[in-house]
Amino acid sequence: MLSHRKSDKIITEDLTAKLGRMEEMIRGMGSAAVAFSGGVDSSVILKIARDILGEKTVGVTFRSCFVSGREIEEACAVAKFIGVEHIILDIDVLDDENITSNTSERCYYCNRKKFGELVALAGKRNLRYILDGTNYSDTADYRPGGKARKELGIVSPLRDAEIVKSEVVEIAGFLGLPNYNKPQESCLASRIPYGTATTYEKLKRIEQSEDFLKRLGFREVRARDHGDIARIEVCKDQFGLLLEHENREMITGAFKDSGYKYVTFDLEGYNTGSMNKLLEGEGYGEGKS
Repeated sequence: MLSHRKSDKIITEDLTAKLGRMEEMIRGMGSAAVAFSGGVDSSVILKIARDILGEKTVGVTFRSCFVSGREIEEACAVAKFIGVEHIILDIDVLDDENITSNTSERCYYCNRKKFGELVALAGKRNLRYILDGTNYSDTADYRPGGKARKELGIVSPLRDAEIVKSEVVEIAGFLGLPNYNKPQESCLASRIPYGTATTYEKLKRIEQSEDFLKRLGFREVRARDHGDIARIEVCKDQFGLLLEHENREMITGAFKDSGYKYVTFDLEGYNTGSMNKLLEGEGYGEGKS
């Protein structure tokens, strides 16, 4: 078991065993590039890989219009905390019609593009393995990006060790990671309904709208883009904050300034994967909406 943790938190015996198996798996790799979004899952993998493999670990963050600037900044801060070499890999996702057409297979093509470039980078750096932060819980949602990563030989230690999302959070706290309780994020394109073209302008107004809501104190938010209509999702325990007169007026104004004509509030609340409700018979296994 790693002795590099920076907290006094403890984990269960069962989770300790899972973590030990995952550490042994990574120890046998020798060197690795970690696809690092700055989220909890990939932070755990990057931290453990750095502790075990040392300087033979590199964290790589994909930067594109699918990722908010805030997410990139947070990823840089966590990588610095871990003390690992960190590379920002710029990806032009909008130069591929398979991605911009935004079918239910968008994540497959996007992951093929991103991880294909990461495979090339790892080859140049003589890094033997490429790791990602997919956990065991992720197998329960529609995730075509997982198929692309499997084709490219990407390894998912959390999934292979059967570590579910709640356990990832426990491990992150055990390791003393500063973002152990960070809300789950997903790419900005997942806010746009399948079959509706993805454009830079749509992505920018989604980013601006969600950043505005976060500055008001909302923990987990989605600004779903339905053309002229924005559909806001927030956690149910923050409905009152959203409906406060002053906040309601500011939110409406900010969203309209971003280009929306109508601003709506989803009474079901924050719900990852809500866009996937429209899919039938697609199978499961990337891209929570």
